[in-house]
Formats: sequence, C-alpha cells, structure tokens
Amino acid sequence: MNAFLEFLPIIIFYTVYKMADIYMATTALIISMVALCAINMIIHKKVKPMLLFSTLLVLVLGSITLFLRNPIFIQWKPTLISFAFAILLVGSIYIGKITIIERLFSSQYQLPKKLWRNLTLFWTFHFITLGFANYLVFTHLTESTWVNFKLFGTLAWSVLFIVIQTFYLAKIEILNDDRK
Repeated sequence: MNAFLEFLPIIIFYTVYKMADIYMATTALIISMVALCAINMIIHKKVKPMLLFSTLLVLVLGSITLFLRNPIFIQWKPTLISFAFAILLVGSIYIGKITIIERLFSSQYQLPKKLWRNLTLFWTFHFITLGFANYLVFTHLTESTWVNFKLFGTLAWSVLFIVIQTFYLAKIEILNDDRK
C-alpha cells in the first residue's frame, strides 16, 4: 500500500498532463507530493528523508517551472534525484559502519560486507542509469514522450532492476544455504 501511495504523484502528474498541460500537471504534482508528506506524518508520525528531499525538489523546481513557464526545471527533477541517491549510496560505502542498502535490507538478508558493497554499487548503477535516461529523453525527445517515459519507462526499468536484484539475492541465499 505504501509503495502505491509513493507512486501516486507520478500517476497524478501523468493523468493531469494528458487532460491539460505540463503546468497543470506540475501543479498537481506539487500538491500530491505535499499531500503524500502530510499523509505520512499522520499515519507514520514521520516523513522518510528520501520522500522529504523529493518533495522539496518538486516544490523548488516545480515552482520555478510555473513561475517562468518553462518545463525544463521540472524535467530536471528525476535526474537530480537519481544522481543525489547515487551519491548518497556511494558515500555510504565510505562513511559509516554500514551502507544505506544494508540498513534497508539487513532484516531480510544476511550478507557479507563485500556483497552489501556490491548491492550498493548495483543500486548506484540503477540510479545513475535512470538519471541519464531521464536527461536523454527530456533533452532529445518531445515533452509528451518525456511524460510517458517518466511513468512507463522509469516503472519498467525499476521493475526490471528489482527482478534482477531478486534473482541475485536468491542466488546468494541458495549459495549460503549450500554452505551450511
């Protein structure tokens, strides 16, 4: 349910864009992101840092888009978020005792330090790829194609990434079971 709620602003952005334009869609995105933060505060009594960062970026870049009537600012948002996440992930390899990925998944998987590092680098690759793909689409293709990519392209890449990661982790679990 929480994953659906976090994906809802993108669906709202896409739907409003198809019914109106990029500026109405940006307005809807801003409102839905702020609402998502409020819902998280009400239900969980906190907002995840990644959601808060994303919402702040939407507020800033979305507001500039609306003020200047130039969609380039909101189109940069997915690239900037993806690159920021990639930097945070790589940074967590060198700063702190455990990586961000290990913090997220250690309750589900028991892996050696080297595999947590590999998984972190794999996630970093995922975010760098998403960031570059977004950049290439919004700088070389039409606005409408970018909006379609924002929903369907990023969703397809993310699902493929999760499937690959699941197989990788399953293989590791099988190998660990064989060693016991």
